Amino acid sequence: MTKTPTEAELIERELAAQVERELEVEMNRKRAEIAARLRREAEMREYDRINARHPIEDKYGGLTAEQHAARDKAMRERAAADYAAMDAAEARGRERVAAMRQPRASMGGSEGFRIKHGGRDERRNRACPVRRRNYPRQAVRHRGG
Repeated sequence: MTKTPTEAELIERELAAQVERELEVEMNRKRAEIAARLRREAEMREYDRINARHPIEDKYGGLTAEQHAARDKAMRERAAADYAAMDAAEARGRERVAAMRQPRASMGGSEGFRIKHGGRDERRNRACPVRRRNYPRQAVRHRGG
């Protein structure tokens, strides 16, 4: 003979089934949440790896402190040599200009002489306050006087 389940046993079975279903749903939700978190962390690790500074991007550009100091010293020495070469070239240019400006009496001609411009136009330019020597002629109306 088969025994028919009692009301209490039926309730107990239903309770166990519902608890099992809810636990399974909760476990699936928790599993999905953990999987998403693990994927996110793995993605962040990959981005950190991609964005990490390369050793050459450090303070000394991939060199040791001694190598950096030696490179800096050599750079300053080359710059000083360049400045000295530029100063020498500039001095040579100044010497040439000074030599060209010195009067050369041996060459003859008008070297070292200043030509005076005088005469009627010179007097007229001095008399007129508006017109000056190096400007083009201007018509100036004088008031009677």
